[in-house]
Amino acid sequence: MRIIPARRPGEASLIGWREYEAMEAMRNEYDFSKAQRGQFHRPDAVLTPPVHLDPAVLAFLTARAEARGITLSELVNALLKKDIEMIEAAE
Repeated sequence: MRIIPARRPGEASLIGWREYEAMEAMRNEYDFSKAQRGQFHRPDAVLTPPVHLDPAVLAFLTARAEARGITLSELVNALLKKDIEMIEAAE
């Protein structure tokens, strides 16, 4: 088994299980007295949640998108927009 530790970009390296076990364990307490609250908070950040498609659905939609010469995202968005229109029209 190979473990990839969390590191800054450019520092990625693979370590073996034995090296991982030999690393220092977490401390019982950490000093956050000099921490800055909200230092990494970005109120204008837009998060895109991942969408997991069934493999058969993904294969079908990928083939349709390629046949139309558009990206998978464009096809899925167009299909969902049509569904939204139909739902709103039925209400």
